[in-house]
Amino acid sequence: MKYKILLIFCLYFTLNSISSADWRKPFFRRISTTEGLSQSHVSAILKDSKGFMWFGTDEGLNKFDGYRFSFFKHYPDNPSSIDDNIVFDILEDYDKNLWVGTNNGLNKFDRKKNAFSHFFKEDMHLNVRDIFQDSKHRMWLGTSSGLFLLDLKKGSYTQFRHEQNNRNSLSNDFIFKIIEDKSGDLWIATKNGLDRFNPEKKTFLKYFHDAKKVNSLETNWIKVVYRDHSDNIWIGMLGGGIAKYNPVNNTFKSFKHNPQKANSLAHNDILSILEDRNGRLWVGTENGGISIYNEKEDRFTTVAYDPNDNNSLSNNSIYSLYEDNIGNMWVGTWSGGVNFLPKFGNKFTLYKSILNQNGLNNNIVLSVAGDSDGNIWIGTDGGGLNFFNRKDHSFSAIRNQSGNKNSPNTDYIISVLEVEKDLLALGFHRGGFDLYNRKTGVFVHHLPILNNSNSLSAPSVNTIIKDKDLNLWIGTWAGGLNFYDRKADKFTQYLHDPNNSNSLCDNFINILWEDSDGTVWIGTDNGLDAFNRTSGKFTHFKHNPKDPTSIRNNNILTIMGADKGKIWIGTGGGLCLLDKKTKSFKVVTEKDGLPNNVINGILKDSKGCLWISTNKGVAKYDPQTNIFRNYTIADGLQGNEFKAKSAFQAKDGQMFFGGPNGLNSFYPDSIRDNDFIPPVYITDFQIFNKSVFVGDKDSPLNNEISETTEIRLDHKQSVFHLSSLR
Repeated sequence: MKYKILLIFCLYFTLNSISSADWRKPFFRRISTTEGLSQSHVSAILKDSKGFMWFGTDEGLNKFDGYRFSFFKHYPDNPSSIDDNIVFDILEDYDKNLWVGTNNGLNKFDRKKNAFSHFFKEDMHLNVRDIFQDSKHRMWLGTSSGLFLLDLKKGSYTQFRHEQNNRNSLSNDFIFKIIEDKSGDLWIATKNGLDRFNPEKKTFLKYFHDAKKVNSLETNWIKVVYRDHSDNIWIGMLGGGIAKYNPVNNTFKSFKHNPQKANSLAHNDILSILEDRNGRLWVGTENGGISIYNEKEDRFTTVAYDPNDNNSLSNNSIYSLYEDNIGNMWVGTWSGGVNFLPKFGNKFTLYKSILNQNGLNNNIVLSVAGDSDGNIWIGTDGGGLNFFNRKDHSFSAIRNQSGNKNSPNTDYIISVLEVEKDLLALGFHRGGFDLYNRKTGVFVHHLPILNNSNSLSAPSVNTIIKDKDLNLWIGTWAGGLNFYDRKADKFTQYLHDPNNSNSLCDNFINILWEDSDGTVWIGTDNGLDAFNRTSGKFTHFKHNPKDPTSIRNNNILTIMGADKGKIWIGTGGGLCLLDKKTKSFKVVTEKDGLPNNVINGILKDSKGCLWISTNKGVAKYDPQTNIFRNYTIADGLQGNEFKAKSAFQAKDGQMFFGGPNGLNSFYPDSIRDNDFIPPVYITDFQIFNKSVFVGDKDSPLNNEISETTEIRLDHKQSVFHLSSLR
């Protein structure tokens, strides 16, 4: 027998507190027809008690297990199918039954049989916009034909409709939403007014727009009514913005869009309202995105679609808002499918180039360094030198200007280093090496001079470090190692000599590092060297397939000091820890938990854990426990691939990693992981690689697989697969 188990883990993030002082742009994950959604207009969202997500669309009901979709559509020749493909609402009642309101009626879903039963007769053609169960477990429907109270035991109903000239009737038969207040009254949003209904007395109290009253509703077309955790009643209108009901004087406080105020409501056409667990009111508008209300500051922050950002909202018309039991936010849109905002936020802040916005001017980050003022300098692949002010989060750039000597030699900056306050060293791709004085704005250029051994040895400078005397060591591409004496303005070249075993092992240098003894460590494409400045000799460390204590791989990408005189070496074949005394290496690879063996950057946090950038995300590694926690693009990384030399740690502990799609930053202590343990359900059962369903010919399933406790197979069904949701 062959078993196949697929484990799908819930994403779990947070959105930072939204205030004028602290605002981070939400990082949405889009779920569209590309990912398997049946249609992109999502009117209803629900997470059921088993952990499955349900989406109501204009092309059927969708069930999502975090990995794949199942669809439920109307089929005229199947009386057990859903009665219509246009789904308006989904409810799981107190008894865990699933109800679906459609353009043609009310459906009850049988989870075991994957089948629907229909509450109303087929010829009623009832448009069910809202399903609501009150505190006494009574089921109410808001429809295009009035208000319905269902008797589920008898299968009967009581209907309340608008009656002309009857003040004790509905204001209008077209109902969008129903909620219950703390007194047990129902608030009903209709196409022509807001109604307050007492279920015991069967009386209606009506609220309309009154041009003579400042504190009345702004319009009569009420799209949504919502009760928050403080028992406030909020009303969303078409053309009238939102209003908060004041029960003391029976008036409404209005909030509308004001084009003169940036922090006003984004749009006056309201489609949905939700209060999150942090007390923030999310207002879904039509064509204006989401406005998030901070009541303390009495201001809105708007989240909207950005055509230049694939992680912005996918569409600005917000038809459904839903917060699940973990705290993840789900947003249903008019034509952009579902937008998912995981609870624990972006673990990583992302800086990138976005048209007409302040940010990087080029997304390919080749190098990162800090200065004495706490700011960040970023070398890019074609965008020149970018400056990031950490205090005001602003960016600026210094570009090459043809004919201007006081500009960078090129816009392709592979290495950045602060030599001393206000003096930067820049290494270029085919542009040599510059010293840039920030105060004077002067650039001093250094390029190779033909037949001059006291000049720079090669035009491409990969890495620069400063020693204790503030002189510079420069690693080049194909030109070996250079020592630059700043006082003498003179270069000393160290090159590979195949006839001298004490010379540099390779002329292609990726990384340099100086230890506390003054030894310069050189990472090349063909091994690791230790340079003794006193003797002028190079000691070589190379991979020996016959020696398990040798370095894992000869492509050396990054070097960082470790405790007790040891050194961490990042290679193209894994992470290595060098013991300088024994000259032996301990190796950590993908087999041990690394996401990838290409180690581009290594930083250490205050607790001794290493943060490692690779070609498959960022890993947190605890050398004491040998435990890994790996992060990917799903956690907010700029991408899964990172660049060597694009790792930097500020004095306050903030870390920066750069790659082909921008720059990530984070504080290690602020990274919070998912402590939610999801339930496990079998979601697919296959015999000979073919999924089997209830009702199939020769199917061993009597119930849907996630509702099945026992399966009996005959000898012809000996090869089967199980897939699970966790």
